[in-house]
Amino acid sequence: MIRREFLRYTSRTALATFLTQAWSCSGSKNTRRLVDTPEKRAQYLKNMLGRLCTDIGPHTTGTPEMERAATIIRDELKAGIPLTDFDRYTFEKWELVGKPEFFVGETSLEAVPRHGCAGTSPEGIYGIIRRTEAGGYVIADEVSGKIIATIAVSPYGRAIPGFASVGSLTGFGIGKQDIPVLDSAAADKTPVRAVAQVRFVPGMPGCNVAATIPGTSSDEILFLAHADTVYTSPGANDNTASALVMIMMAHAFSGTKPKHTLTFVATDGEEYGLLGARHYAERRRQEGTLGNIKFITNFDSLTYGPNLWVTSLDSELREMLRTINEDLKINGTPRFSDEDGYILDNAPFRDSGARAVNMNSRGYDDLTLPVYHRPEDTAETVHEDCVENSFLVFTEYIRRLEAMKG
Repeated sequence: MIRREFLRYTSRTALATFLTQAWSCSGSKNTRRLVDTPEKRAQYLKNMLGRLCTDIGPHTTGTPEMERAATIIRDELKAGIPLTDFDRYTFEKWELVGKPEFFVGETSLEAVPRHGCAGTSPEGIYGIIRRTEAGGYVIADEVSGKIIATIAVSPYGRAIPGFASVGSLTGFGIGKQDIPVLDSAAADKTPVRAVAQVRFVPGMPGCNVAATIPGTSSDEILFLAHADTVYTSPGANDNTASALVMIMMAHAFSGTKPKHTLTFVATDGEEYGLLGARHYAERRRQEGTLGNIKFITNFDSLTYGPNLWVTSLDSELREMLRTINEDLKINGTPRFSDEDGYILDNAPFRDSGARAVNMNSRGYDDLTLPVYHRPEDTAETVHEDCVENSFLVFTEYIRRLEAMKG
């Protein structure tokens, strides 16, 4: 764990008072004590990263490891929020069979098949590297010129899998350090052999975890954070730490009776086409409660740096988040993208009409982005100050949404 001294905010006393005020429901369960000081939040983060990332490792959707991770999350939330349960679905799962290979002439490159792509025979595919008009790379048949595989180069470092539409051409992720090899091969028409055997398994289980704190109104504030990982990574920064920010927020509001209903959903299958978010949104549509969602916020990679990255077309919410950062004296400068907040796991909820915000972060890019989707994205790479900042900002965000008129 990379240790950074937590900032001391003048607003912390106000926050603690807010979380213990008369909202508390007599006799209700609550687990606020787990996260009521910065020190406790730091310890909670460390323990949960150990359980979900270090102990389990990669937990991609449809695997026993993801089921184990979902069970841990369910039990943590249920301890303080009785209305917590699994939200299950099934899907056809893509799996890599055996070890991939990628040879340029006699040189072996690290290559990671793209999640969801079609596979090769055990013997692999043969061709030559070709540059595309857009500046990318493909493998083409040497005789016909037909494209037989795609190549995606990571902009951050070594090879990562990425996601491909199911059944699309075989695709490989290659690290940016191997660009000179690809360029030389394209110029010299060096023969390439690549192997990526895959299979598709129907009826595999997916599992969201949803926790709801009923409010005095059915109007709802929904938070999302995906809990699954790509198959190559334990996913500490993408996205376990962000899911833990959300879980700690749920603890902080447990046992209260807010004005808005508060719902916290740890989604599955985000890395495989937003499967969990799509299922949960459709479930809410069928139940007739999709329109209850008035505010929706997705957390994805909040620990890439202290500068929160806000994507939303809602100028009032953007300004609210900017003001919160200033009022809490957060040691970071927010970034604002004046673009649609209905991206990533927010996307399936567009028909709710909710006011949407998507959250990411930047600032420690040289340290964090190179581990994106990599085996090195471990608990030790998570910056605690980013988690603390996000917890403070978004607990205050809930308070201010609660105080809004109308």
